[in-house]
Amino acid sequence: MRRARRFIFPNLVEGLFGYPAFQAGLIMIPRSLTMMVMMPLVGRIYNYVSPRLMVFTSLVLLSVAYWHLGHLALGAGFWNFVPWLMLSGAGMSCSMVVMSTISLSTMPPRYMTQASSLYALSRRVSGKIAYALLATLVARRIQPHRAALVAPIDNLNSTVVQAIFGFRTDLLHHGASLAPRAGAWSMVNNLINSQATMMAYNDAYLVMCLLFVAAMPLVVLLPKRGIPKIQEFAED
Repeated sequence: MRRARRFIFPNLVEGLFGYPAFQAGLIMIPRSLTMMVMMPLVGRIYNYVSPRLMVFTSLVLLSVAYWHLGHLALGAGFWNFVPWLMLSGAGMSCSMVVMSTISLSTMPPRYMTQASSLYALSRRVSGKIAYALLATLVARRIQPHRAALVAPIDNLNSTVVQAIFGFRTDLLHHGASLAPRAGAWSMVNNLINSQATMMAYNDAYLVMCLLFVAAMPLVVLLPKRGIPKIQEFAED
């Protein structure tokens, strides 16, 4: 899921907001800086705070961040992204450090290489599955949103008529090559497509938010305290 979150946001800002790849990368810097600051702190307090509390806090932070990212509009700018990206970075820092430590802390040293390999493999496989699911979700949700947006649009709707008149005036003013009426309807179509795509991305973020909320009861399966004492397995 962590890798899927890194996948969906650059696609959003590059595809809908027109950010080039360099600027899309710059937007991710606040989250990366937050993680860089938080991860050493989480590592230091791990032995003093219950892993359950830390993971629950992580899920709460991620839920709040992705709830707000799931309500973005096409007019959003850089400072609409930054607070929630930083909040998600803080949440990811708590979960990454704690889950990695819990997963490997009970392994005897002689099994650590195999255990860490399996842990890394499971993360990569789950990340690729999440990529596919989120991409499919976005692609499938665009059409229903477009159908809902197109339904009230016709030549008898006064709001649509005013919008078409405004678009035609702009096209005439800028000397567009298309016929003003065709160009105006083309602009309306592009606007509808962009809005439907934005709503599909919002759906993806809200689904992730719900998954974080659904995972909250599972924290009771985690150990109550920090690193347990390693028990060596008996030799065969």
